[in-house]
Amino acid sequence: MSLAIKSIWRARSRCSAFSGPFPKSRAPFPSRISNPYVIRLESTTAYSDGTNSTESSETALVALPEKSLEVSEQQPEQVIANLVTDDTHESRNRVFKDAFKIDALRLVEDKDAMKLFKPVIGKPLQYPNEQANKASEQEHRRDARRQAGLGVVWSHFDKTVPQWIECFGLMKRMTPQWSERANMSAVRIVLPKTWDIEVNNQNLEYVDSATGVLQKLRAVVDRNPSAIVLRGQSKILVKVADEIVRYCQDAEIYELGEVAASDYKTRQLWPTIENAPNGGASLPDDHNDNIWVHKEYQPHSLHVPYEQIPRPCVWTHDNFEHYISTLCYGKVPPHLAIRFYGQRRVNGRYIDTDGIRIKLIVDAFDDPAAKPFITIPVLKMAISMMAFRGGHRASANYLIQLGEELGIPMDTDIYNIMLDGYAHKRDIGFFYSFLRRMEARYHHPNIRTWLLFLRLVRGEDERRQVIVAMYQLGMFNHQATRRGIADVMASLDAYAAFKAGIPLKNFLDEQKERYGEGWLAVDGLNSIVTELLRFHRPEDPRIEDCKKLVRIYTELGHRVELKTINIFLSYASKSRDWDTALWAMSLFKDAGCKPDQETYGALLSLAVKTRSPHALGTVYFYGVLHRQLKKGSRDLLSQVLLRKHKDPFWKKLEHQPGIFPRQAIPDVLANKIPRVWVVMSRVERAILDKWAGYVPLKPLEYALGLSYRSNDQPMHSQIKAGKPIQVQDLIVKLRRADGQPGKINVRLKGRFDPARMIWGWDESLGDTNHPSILKEEDEPDSWPDNDDGVDDDTPKLLSAGPETDPKSPDGDQDGPSERPDSTRSPEAALKELEKKIADARRRDEI
Repeated sequence: MSLAIKSIWRARSRCSAFSGPFPKSRAPFPSRISNPYVIRLESTTAYSDGTNSTESSETALVALPEKSLEVSEQQPEQVIANLVTDDTHESRNRVFKDAFKIDALRLVEDKDAMKLFKPVIGKPLQYPNEQANKASEQEHRRDARRQAGLGVVWSHFDKTVPQWIECFGLMKRMTPQWSERANMSAVRIVLPKTWDIEVNNQNLEYVDSATGVLQKLRAVVDRNPSAIVLRGQSKILVKVADEIVRYCQDAEIYELGEVAASDYKTRQLWPTIENAPNGGASLPDDHNDNIWVHKEYQPHSLHVPYEQIPRPCVWTHDNFEHYISTLCYGKVPPHLAIRFYGQRRVNGRYIDTDGIRIKLIVDAFDDPAAKPFITIPVLKMAISMMAFRGGHRASANYLIQLGEELGIPMDTDIYNIMLDGYAHKRDIGFFYSFLRRMEARYHHPNIRTWLLFLRLVRGEDERRQVIVAMYQLGMFNHQATRRGIADVMASLDAYAAFKAGIPLKNFLDEQKERYGEGWLAVDGLNSIVTELLRFHRPEDPRIEDCKKLVRIYTELGHRVELKTINIFLSYASKSRDWDTALWAMSLFKDAGCKPDQETYGALLSLAVKTRSPHALGTVYFYGVLHRQLKKGSRDLLSQVLLRKHKDPFWKKLEHQPGIFPRQAIPDVLANKIPRVWVVMSRVERAILDKWAGYVPLKPLEYALGLSYRSNDQPMHSQIKAGKPIQVQDLIVKLRRADGQPGKINVRLKGRFDPARMIWGWDESLGDTNHPSILKEEDEPDSWPDNDDGVDDDTPKLLSAGPETDPKSPDGDQDGPSERPDSTRSPEAALKELEKKIADARRRDEI
């Protein structure tokens, strides 16, 4: 039988997300494919066929009527945007690449066409120095090319990107006054199993039996075939429940609480407490005074291919969450990814490892046996991981659709994850379409949604309009709103203030008056620091203002993040400022973070630009051992090692950095590098083979400061005075990465000599007297630490003779001796070292 409360069910319409004329595609595409995983950029809902109702009644749950395909601004749309157009990846990728690399470049030059994108591009800003102006212009052109490329992509599918005002109008229509918004609650209705319910996930209109007023509700199919979940305003759900009980006294109705704040199962939001009542959702009686802390998952490295991660044969709540979290937060390091996935392919050796684990995640969610164990936290975890990974946002979209089909209660927060991904990539087209999808499901934008839209828009006037709308909707009563607006507007506010010559202190007072106490957050800090550095000039220094701002931020109880440090290092690299770089590096300790690839890239660039070979060798050595070097960093050092850098300083052999042990040189000489483009991989392999399983004991900031101040600065003074170069050797102590005892002292003396190490080079250009050539009487470059139990992690500096005429460092020393015992021969020390390394590796294998 039907619902038995005289319900009328009709299917809703399904419309396109875009209206208006669209330019035709310049090139036809092959037929579409139906694989939902490959590139799924669609959002659909389930539709039910109409069921005949019995006699009319005073109570009715009515689905919205059938509509034509004409787009109406007053009615929400069902969105379908499918970009699957070819069976081959090559054709699709070629279209996307050409759109941004070729077509977009032509479109950017068309000023009339680019006027449509102006609100989401902004305009280039003018600064008092040429370098900052160039950076601002590059950002502007990059944004313009991105928007032009998106427009070209949409035009291939007979679509146009909506203007920002359309999105703005939709946001205002969907958002109620903050003071008038009603609490959205949910009830679970369990009807007798003899009832036949033909209700799918759809929007409903409840007709009040007393007043005849229509009210909007959302029906969701529960996992119990005789149960449904209704979501809507609290006061409306109470009336619905009363009238259902009136017609069916056997119905069971459960209040599920406010869906905006919690799910209908406490277990789905928080991990359960062992041996606790109420299924682990309540505190034990003898622990009422305790605080239970939920530890978030942390990113970690995986040492097996993603396909070898154990997948449970039988799913449970715990092992399903563990499996998904392992794929979301675990990542195979690049050096292992090459080993696992480095086979030759049609398009080369590169493979999208993110795509591999995302496919495994989607396969787990698609497993019918896992359906009962899919919870809101696990779903959000997976969507958050995919939403910021380029083409994989389609898979996140698919998971949201899957959650809707399974009857998992959704809220605005889960839609904001997808909107955040679109705002991050500045794709207003999909941002708009996803808002229409929210509208179709009666989800109202919240403060977070408005802040994402504010970040998406770049024009100053347009942003002011958005802020005024937020104020009119009553959102400024929340401190989080003002802080979020301050984060987004910090760049424009700082630019206007510093352009007008307002001092930092006055600017901070203005921001406090404008946004209230606690307005300064990390995004605002980074924006203001960026503007300060762009206004920095020798006659108007701003570095001290930056340091003062960071000090204010830390005094408020916040920690500086890695992104902030990298902003300073990027500036230092461009301006060749070692003082700022070393000060920024000193922030690592209190920040509690470690250098990443951007950090090493900026420091390598700074060392090359400032002609600092010892600092360059130190940064490179640390970067190799920590595996934090990206392609750009390797290419830069390759120019130095191959004597191809445009700076003539790096063409001299005595100016080359020491990057590996001299004991590795005989092997390189005996097995010359066959091709130029594999030089860096061979050099890194020489380092990793020698010190596999070891990492530096002292942090990078200490060793880098020591090598620059004690080696590079004296070297430049000696060169300027016309004296032979006589600097000190940096002795770095390494420790076992696994924490086991076995420290090693390392002295980097080996330098790369392309004339002797690469096939096809003229060996007569090599220098036989250079210290890279190991002599029998020389001591080894590394030896075991005799004081292994003492935690002395200070790099040592040993005095040395002129680099053009190296001598054994047996003379006076500036620091305590860290050399092997002089009573032992170098051969004995080297054998002891090799034996110790072999024993350590044997223990690892066991």
